[in-house]
Amino acid sequence: MGKKICMWGFGVGIERAMEMCRDAGIEVLAVLDRDPAKWGAEVQSVPVADPQTLPALAPDAILVICLSFEGVSRQAASLGYGPERVVHFPQNPLEAMRRLAGNYAVCCYDYSCEGETLHTKRRRHQVRGKVVADVPSPHPLDTQRAVVAQLLESYRRATADAKNAPPAYRVGKNWESLLRTTRKDFYDAVDARDVDWLTLRLANFCRNDLSTSILGGEAGFRAFAAHPQQEPWLLQHMDVWRALVDGEHDLSEAAMPPIGNPYGYDVEGWTINWNSFVNHARAFRVLRLLEEEPRPVVAEIGGGFGGFAHQLLRTGRPLTYVNFDLPENLLISSYYLSLAFPEKKILLYDSPDLSLDRAVLEQYDAVLMPNFMLPKLQDRSVEFFINTISFSEMEHATICEYFAQIDRSGERYFYHENLSCHPAYKGFPVAVFPRLTHFRQLFASFVPWHGMDASAIGHSYVAQLFERRAAKTAKRPQAS
Repeated sequence: MGKKICMWGFGVGIERAMEMCRDAGIEVLAVLDRDPAKWGAEVQSVPVADPQTLPALAPDAILVICLSFEGVSRQAASLGYGPERVVHFPQNPLEAMRRLAGNYAVCCYDYSCEGETLHTKRRRHQVRGKVVADVPSPHPLDTQRAVVAQLLESYRRATADAKNAPPAYRVGKNWESLLRTTRKDFYDAVDARDVDWLTLRLANFCRNDLSTSILGGEAGFRAFAAHPQQEPWLLQHMDVWRALVDGEHDLSEAAMPPIGNPYGYDVEGWTINWNSFVNHARAFRVLRLLEEEPRPVVAEIGGGFGGFAHQLLRTGRPLTYVNFDLPENLLISSYYLSLAFPEKKILLYDSPDLSLDRAVLEQYDAVLMPNFMLPKLQDRSVEFFINTISFSEMEHATICEYFAQIDRSGERYFYHENLSCHPAYKGFPVAVFPRLTHFRQLFASFVPWHGMDASAIGHSYVAQLFERRAAKTAKRPQAS
């Protein structure tokens, strides 16, 4: 037999709370409310009752739906229900279900219309727990070692040539400090050309400090593994993702591939990380904007571990993805994409004399370059530029240089997500980003993801989309 509960108070999400309880085999005895005018009414066939009837109803627990949790908790305690039996739904719905039932599911909705009638179909995805055990790679270590040996030589050439790059392309103070404090063993291995050490570290980069600040690093993984509760982002990200992809895509498409020993939640057998829905939704919207382009070039400045690129290339859509990044991060994304897509043609850095004109780009599925190669792009050769979460971390002179290069080499769109504010650590908000001469802004909005949206005081992010201006035509002659 499942638990029997009472809900307390009306609030946004009470219908979803009812559905989630029924999915988990929890019987809702009544909805308690202090307003006598509501007593005797029903919510989805569940009666609304006076809170004073709580002892007679004798539920196993109380699920608080309204926001006034502390006040409800005090009244529940006076009726014999201590804090261990009172659960707050709005704060974290999936954690509330975990506490009540021990298992939980994320739900999403499909909508359709027949005339004026709206039809809603609910999809339920069981959360099987956390993925913290090792996820084996589909590639044997010998295969990985061969890839890493090639990447190591490309990395060594890039770092050597970076010393001669203009000041705007040198690592900024934020990243210089982070790299110096988290990569000492890495730099020692590079100096020794220790391919075996580097192969093992890259095989587990999702869980060690090679991914610090691009995926969370070792601290991020350990915090996730140790945290006993269900993180609130999973349900919220599912809702946002379904809306942004127009309800057209399956959960499996957003999952993390078994490269780099990923971690996250096991949802119906798929590994879902905080980044999964974010990167899939970004890639979907980019490809939707470029659906009429036969073979677009999509260039990312600061590609991180390669999550967005993976979602672009996974579709099989004819395109060229180009990444410009610091050599240390470029090594991670190059490893990720090389093993995720061994069949694709990928161009790695070899020399500062390498040509990046349109004819060269179109010969490859992915072109992975250190950031100082950005000026090598041909004028108006990129259909879509994108940057997410990293412009604000750069020196202001570097931001200005990147915007100038985008203004020159961008042909259609430029999209970025960056800080709306100035947090405690150094960061430049979008308000001080330079203006573009050849692009006009189409929209600006807060990003919708948990922890980054408008409610994230001091750490919120704004998304901006720009389109290249059409060439001005001659003025129509005036009628005489």
